[in-house]
Amino acid sequence: MNSSFIVVLIEALILASSVSLDAFVACIAYGNNKIKIPFSSAMVINIVCSLILGLSFVLGGFLSYFLPEDVGSYICFVILF
Repeated sequence: MNSSFIVVLIEALILASSVSLDAFVACIAYGNNKIKIPFSSAMVINIVCSLILGLSFVLGGFLSYFLPEDVGSYICFVILF
């Protein structure tokens, strides 16, 4: 395995862990407020979120060949700001 593949794999694991932790905390908040989400609605939410996350990985990998790292950092700053 080359080092760039390992870096991408580690980034994917960190992102997936943070998204899972965020969903876990949101579920705890819903549970504390006695809000129940039907199974079918939860599956739709899960599928949509997974598709968007996967599309983001693919699009980010594609754009990494065309954009310098500095531009990516500035774009991320603007989005988060």
